[in-house]
Amino acid sequence: MAYEKTGKGGFNIRKWILPIGIGALVLWGISAYNGLVGLDEDTDTAWEQVENVYQRKYDLIPNLVSVAKEYADFERETLEAVTKARA
Repeated sequence: MAYEKTGKGGFNIRKWILPIGIGALVLWGISAYNGLVGLDEDTDTAWEQVENVYQRKYDLIPNLVSVAKEYADFERETLEAVTKARA
């Protein structure tokens, strides 16, 4: 074969196929790992945003309870005033 020339200045492609293939696999593995780590970080960031939204909603519950109590007091006072006015 023409490629098996191993004299001075010759190039033997067969001895480079395996190292190049292994190098390509290693680079692909590193790239795949980095991609998975990036996806994991994106997932963690998204979950933190969900937790932040839940925390904000949880922090607003006392305000909602306060408004409901004030409205109930207003309704009670209005009902008492109406019943006194009718009597």
